[in-house]
Amino acid sequence: MGIYQRICIFVSLYMSGSLVICDDHRQSVLLPTARGVERLGCEVPKLVARDESALDLRGTLFANDKSKGAAWLISLDAKVSMGLQFPLVNGNHESSLSPDKRFLAIPHYETTTDYGQGEGGGAPARGVTLLDMKTGIARTMTAAENPFGSPKPHGAAWTDDGDLLVTAQLANGVVKYSKPLQTSETSGEAMRFDFGAKGCHTPHLVKTIPNSSLAVSGCRCTNPGEAQPCPGRLVLFDTGSGAAEVLDSGIGSEGIAVTSAGDVWLGARLDNYVSVFSFGDRPRRVGGYLKRVDTIKVPGPLRIAYEAVNDVIAVASQDWTGTSKPPPAKPNLYVYNASNRSLPPRTSVVDSVAYGRINMEGLAAFTFMGAKSAQGFLVSGGFDNQVLVVIDASNSRVILEVQLPACTLPFPHYCSPTVQPNGTEAGLKNMSGANNWSGGYCPATLRDTFERRFLCLDGFNWSPIFPEWALGR
Repeated sequence: MGIYQRICIFVSLYMSGSLVICDDHRQSVLLPTARGVERLGCEVPKLVARDESALDLRGTLFANDKSKGAAWLISLDAKVSMGLQFPLVNGNHESSLSPDKRFLAIPHYETTTDYGQGEGGGAPARGVTLLDMKTGIARTMTAAENPFGSPKPHGAAWTDDGDLLVTAQLANGVVKYSKPLQTSETSGEAMRFDFGAKGCHTPHLVKTIPNSSLAVSGCRCTNPGEAQPCPGRLVLFDTGSGAAEVLDSGIGSEGIAVTSAGDVWLGARLDNYVSVFSFGDRPRRVGGYLKRVDTIKVPGPLRIAYEAVNDVIAVASQDWTGTSKPPPAKPNLYVYNASNRSLPPRTSVVDSVAYGRINMEGLAAFTFMGAKSAQGFLVSGGFDNQVLVVIDASNSRVILEVQLPACTLPFPHYCSPTVQPNGTEAGLKNMSGANNWSGGYCPATLRDTFERRFLCLDGFNWSPIFPEWALGR
C-alpha cells in the first residue's frame, strides 16, 4: 500500500468513521446514516471518488426519489447520508434552491392512485414541500391555496427577493407565492399568471432572467386532450405585472436554462434541437425584445443547465424512451460555450464505474468556492440505476459518484428487492411507473399502496451549507 492510500484511509476514519477502500485510481467511501436519523435503504450509500479533486469538494448533495415521496442528502464534509420522507407522498420531481442556499422548494406533481399508472398519470397535486438543508426537516409550505386548484405543479424558481414561482401544468400557468420563507402578513399570498390564451400549454419548468423582473418557461403542450404533435413554445413573463408573450420553440419544449447574459436556451426534445433566445442590447422586458437567434441540433435535449464559472451550457440528451435500452456509446452530455456558439460542443458519455451509462432526467449546476478559486460543477444521476454523479464542468469528467440503495425503505425490514430491467415487462405485470422504469421493484411500498419502483432519481441540487443533521440528532 502506498502512502496515498494510507493517508486517505486515516483521514476518512478520523473525520467520520466511514470505511474507505483506496486504489491507485479512486477511493470508495461508505456513507453511513447520520446519528439519530432513521436509516432508509438496506445498502449503505457509497461514494466513489474518481478524481483527486473530489476530495476537496464540500457542501451537501440532494436528489429526489420521485417514486416514493422521499429524498437523499449527502454531506460531503462529514461523509454521512440521510434518507428522508417528504410530507407529500410520491410524484416530487424538481427542486429549486432559495437565494440564501438553505431551503429547497419541491413541488408536488402527482399522487399514484392505482396499479398500472404510468409516471405522469397520477392524480394531480397542488402543494410544495420546503426542505431545510441545514436541519434536514421537510414541511409543507404554508401559503394560500393554489389559485388553479390541483394543476400538477412541476418546476419551481426563486426570485432574488424571495418570491417563489411554481408551474401549473394543467392550468397552463404559473403561480407566484409571496416570500413564503418569511412570517409577515403577506407571506404566502398567491398570484396567478394565465398563459393558455397566448398559446402556452403545459409549462413544465421555470427560470428567472437575471437583472430583471422576468421569468421564462418551456410550454411542452402535453396536457390531456392536446392534439399531438403539438407545437412547443417559450413563454416570457413579468413576475410583477403579469405581462407575457409567447415565442415558437419546437415540439417537446421543456429543458430550459438562462445564462448570466440573459440568454435563454430551450430544448425541443422531440424535434432534436435547442433554441437560443437573446435580448442582445435590447431592454429586458416583455414586448418583442427577446428574439430567437440560433437553433442547435442536439438529439433528445431533455434537461439543460447553465454553469457560470466556465460560462457553459450543458445539455442532457435522452433520445429514447424509458422502456427501451439506450445506445451504450452514444453521447448523453453536450457542453457548449454559452458566449461563443460557433465553437463545437464537448460531448461525452456520463457513466458509473459500477453500473454503466447514466440516463439523466435531471441536471443542475453549482459553484463551489475552493481554496484557490471558484469551480463549476454539474450534478445529475441515473433514473434507472440509482447513481448520483458530480461532473467537472470544465472538462465533462465525472469526479465522483454516489451509489444509493435500490429501495428507500426502512432498514432492515425490506431487503429483498427484485431486479426487473425491462420496463415493458413491468407494464405487463401492471406495475406503476412502467413508462419510466427504474430497474426493478421493492418488496413493499412507502405510505402508498401502488408505487413499488426502485429509487428513481430526479431534482438534483447542491448547497454549500454544512448541515446540523450530519452531526447527529
